Amino acid sequence: MKKHITNRDMINFFVLPAVIIYTFVLIYPLFNGVVLSFTDWNGFSGLYNFIGIENYTKIFRDTRLNASLEITAKYLIVILVLPIIFGYISALCLLQIKGKIQILIRTILLFPFALTPVIVGAMWNQIYYEFLPWVGDSLNIFFLQRNLLSNPSFALYAVAFVNCWTLLPLSTILFLAALESIPQDIIYAAMLDGANEFKILLHIKVPYLLSTFTILLLLLAKEALTSIDLIMILTGGGPGRNTETFYYLVYRNSYLEHLYSYGLAEGLLISCIIICLYIFIERTALRKNTDLDTTEV
Repeated sequence: MKKHITNRDMINFFVLPAVIIYTFVLIYPLFNGVVLSFTDWNGFSGLYNFIGIENYTKIFRDTRLNASLEITAKYLIVILVLPIIFGYISALCLLQIKGKIQILIRTILLFPFALTPVIVGAMWNQIYYEFLPWVGDSLNIFFLQRNLLSNPSFALYAVAFVNCWTLLPLSTILFLAALESIPQDIIYAAMLDGANEFKILLHIKVPYLLSTFTILLLLLAKEALTSIDLIMILTGGGPGRNTETFYYLVYRNSYLEHLYSYGLAEGLLISCIIICLYIFIERTALRKNTDLDTTEV
């Protein structure tokens, strides 16, 4: 007798390899990392001892933790605000341009997003080191006369600005796609009813942009909390650890100071923070979306 292949068999056939790969690539390393965070493993030796929750209690006794959390909070605010504001403005400007010119500008706009962090870091390092001090000397702008990356007061914001520059294309493209999806008939009808630009933005554009705004917030928050490549290339955590974010502190403890299990504990902590932040943003956006639907009804 021939055995018929059911839909469930086909689903299992295609899903099972993905589940196996997912387990070995993500689930097993995560479980192993949680176990090793309760040891004193240095990342190199084959021997380690179980020390319980000592790594986790040590995190809250670490004097560098509060400083790194404060730096991370400032970095997060800059990354969340600037790409959203300038991305929305750029999308509005692109909407006014039609035809092949818009396609050309879109292509040029994707240039920062296509560059690798190493190239971006090297390029902006030269800008901060040579070009901006020259501009500062020429125009007699005091704070530009020295390398911003070596200035403890501006180094963090200089790195954050470079990160925002790389994220601006993503923000612009997402906002542009969302704005183009808004039916123009609704906007024209609102204008005929006497609605001004603010009311159109509040009652028409915001509901359509809310899902895009939520996705963008999640992406930007993840980028800000886990950013390490540009910091390594531009400042290395300096000057005086003024750009040492929490994620960079995890890297320093794990690989530079050989406190691998302690770094794992810190990494798990920041993962919990990211998950909580994701849940907060999604629930806030869902609640706002529900309120807008209720208001419209």
